[in-house]
Amino acid sequence: MPSDKTFKQRLLDTLEHEIIQSIERLEHGFSSVKNAAINAQGRMESRYDTIKEEQSKLADSIGTQVLAQQAVLRRLRYFMSQASDDKHIFVASGSLVKVVASYGNDYFFIVEGGGGICVEIEGEEVTCISPETPVASALLGHSLDETVEFKRDQSTTQLKIIELQ
Repeated sequence: MPSDKTFKQRLLDTLEHEIIQSIERLEHGFSSVKNAAINAQGRMESRYDTIKEEQSKLADSIGTQVLAQQAVLRRLRYFMSQASDDKHIFVASGSLVKVVASYGNDYFFIVEGGGGICVEIEGEEVTCISPETPVASALLGHSLDETVEFKRDQSTTQLKIIELQ
């Protein structure tokens, strides 16, 4: 049975699933490291052993990552509740943008806090980028069929916006 969901809705569902899996992996790691820290010998038992302190710091770091991913998930779910199927007039946060460049086509989904995730939808790879990235900064505010430039290493890359949702 074919899905009634749009490409962007399937992307949002996939991102939600990916973030939930990431949180579950991080929570498992946090639990393991926290237990290791609790059970490790402290300085009172061995004056040279710092494993307890190191494990505690690692658990704190993983805990911070869990909280950050949970915040990303909350923002994504809020965005999903507010998103409509209307086409965007110009590129903004929440836009799904397909561009053509000298190297081929790319899909970018501009999302606060969710950058760095790549997912495949219907055989197309979509890269999630935050608005602060050079690519997003170049695209923001532009419209369909416009060509934008951004600096990449020592060269300038041109991107033509061929699809905007």
